[in-house]
Amino acid sequence: MTEWLFFCTESKAFDKTAKKGITVGDVQVILDLFEFYEALVRFAFGKFINHKGTDDASDAVLMLLDQVLIPNVPPAALLDPNEFRRNRMYNESMDLVALYYLYKAKNRSKYFDMEHYKSMLTATCLLGKHTGIEVHTAKLAFIWSKLVVSDELGQRERANSLGFFDFVEAMARLADLMSSPTIEEVTEALTDSGMDAAEVPQNMGTCYLAYYQLPHREKSRRASATLMGPPTRPLAEKFGAMMSYVAAVLKEEWAGKTHMQTAANMLKAAKNLHPAMEREIS
Repeated sequence: MTEWLFFCTESKAFDKTAKKGITVGDVQVILDLFEFYEALVRFAFGKFINHKGTDDASDAVLMLLDQVLIPNVPPAALLDPNEFRRNRMYNESMDLVALYYLYKAKNRSKYFDMEHYKSMLTATCLLGKHTGIEVHTAKLAFIWSKLVVSDELGQRERANSLGFFDFVEAMARLADLMSSPTIEEVTEALTDSGMDAAEVPQNMGTCYLAYYQLPHREKSRRASATLMGPPTRPLAEKFGAMMSYVAAVLKEEWAGKTHMQTAANMLKAAKNLHPAMEREIS
């Protein structure tokens, strides 16, 4: 209920006098997507049909969208998730099997839910001022990557979780938001910070790890590293940079001498956490 009233207030759906007497109290009402759609239709009836603006239901809904909601909602609410898929993502194959299965294995869920996602973001050090990825934008990346299901009640777990390819998409969206600098820019930043050129790590992942640990990191971010920022580089380049950083973080955590050994250690842990995962992984 609180979220519904907030939505109505922010989108200026209320008339100036309509909010008088409305109280939320301790009532907690959660709307599924189809219920939210129904609420909008009812709202359109009350605002336009009952007030003689029109006598057609579909016209009333269009009037609500065109005259009230679309001009007032935040720009991020109008983003088409498929535009990212068409223009930015579907051009490279990317392997995140170890990450996906390890954090999904912490319970018997068939899919990768929001709690798995939060655990993964924390373990890989992707949240914070150093990367520029905030909790709110990370959640949006998760939500935009979910598939729409035909029956939200009968397929509730699937409706609120990610399959493997949805998870890859969410990570790609994070890489686009993070917009890591080029390796040349990273090297320059490390030498400018006082590190001798001979001490700059030669390994790409270790180099990014050192860069994101710089204390002034949060002060310099690319213009494209925002929800509404225009893309300036291929997604594959950004994704490769982010995953080099993630691989370096995981290598330290999982004591792998190589990227492949780190992934093998993570998959082994996933199988130990959830024995049934053996069949799913293989």
